Amino acid sequence: PDPERFREMRAEVVGTEMVKLRDDEIFVHYPGGAAASRITNSLVERRLGTRVTARNWNTVLKIRDRVS
Repeated sequence: PDPERFREMRAEVVGTEMVKLRDDEIFVHYPGGAAASRITNSLVERRLGTRVTARNWNTVLKIRDRVS
């Protein structure tokens, strides 16, 4: 995603979520749970103009274990 568009989107985050951009990935920490967050896939897609998919950390670890 475009770093400037990411900064604009990040400025809209008013909750406790932590959002980081690293290379071509965005990492979001939802301390109150993803269901209660206003940061949704559709919001990110609209703001960044790109397709989004999300995985929780347990799924990421399972994928890693299958590939390794």
